Amino acid sequence: MPHFARPASRRFDPAALALAIALTLVMVWAAADWQASHVYPMRLHVQMHLASFALFGAVWARGLPRLGLAWIVGALWMFGLAHEGWQIVGHHHGFEGGDVLIDGLGGTLGALLARSPLLPRAGRSQAAG
Repeated sequence: MPHFARPASRRFDPAALALAIALTLVMVWAAADWQASHVYPMRLHVQMHLASFALFGAVWARGLPRLGLAWIVGALWMFGLAHEGWQIVGHHHGFEGGDVLIDGLGGTLGALLARSPLLPRAGRSQAAG
């Protein structure tokens, strides 16, 4: 069996999971605090959503290596939907459906890249395979 097809030997990667939880808290804060939208120039709005959710997807996919990718991607899309919903109250603007799409695509991209067979996976020896 090719080394990338073998399941990871650990249920979770402690460092990646801790980073994923911390990033989740930051994302909740960013949706709730209107000042968070002023951290970067508005001309980078789409790129920041895509990049932040790609990182978000990557750390969750690396943090939970035994959880199926479909579960992680589904949760990322639901979190993106909730994140944009929280912004209605926190940022005092209407629902941004385009941002949900960008968040979901970014999270999916990050999770796919994190699970790529070209990258080393948590719980797998570099000498294996």
